[in-house]
Amino acid sequence: MWSWYLTETFCNIYPTSIWIPTGEAKLENVSIPLEYIAKAHGFKFTKGRVVRVDAEGFVLEDGRQVKDFDYLVVALGQSKLKHEGIEHTYSICSSPEETLRYKEKLWELLQKGRRGIRKNFELVFFAPMPRPGERLGEKG
Repeated sequence: MWSWYLTETFCNIYPTSIWIPTGEAKLENVSIPLEYIAKAHGFKFTKGRVVRVDAEGFVLEDGRQVKDFDYLVVALGQSKLKHEGIEHTYSICSSPEETLRYKEKLWELLQKGRRGIRKNFELVFFAPMPRPGERLGEKG
């Protein structure tokens, strides 16, 4: 049986989390408890942070040492580069908490009565690949 030691207890579904700031989805509706995923795929889920890995096994933050496993998979989440000024931005592709802050700031802006000004802005989307949107193939 596989064992996963993770610091989060939910898997957030980022393709659908874009609807959280607009209010069309709620965080709890785009998050799957990792315990459910573990049960469906036959691995043991334990919440914890790995602080050391060596030839003998690995050690968790609470001091437990784990030696009885067949495979160790190290999975690291993404994070944004910390460019100057990034602290003034929010992203829906970051942590769930940041997505919720994004939603709060969007609604604060809308409460100020700034609706109807979209015609005053030009939105430009860019991507470095020649055919963006086809990351999963032509039919994707």
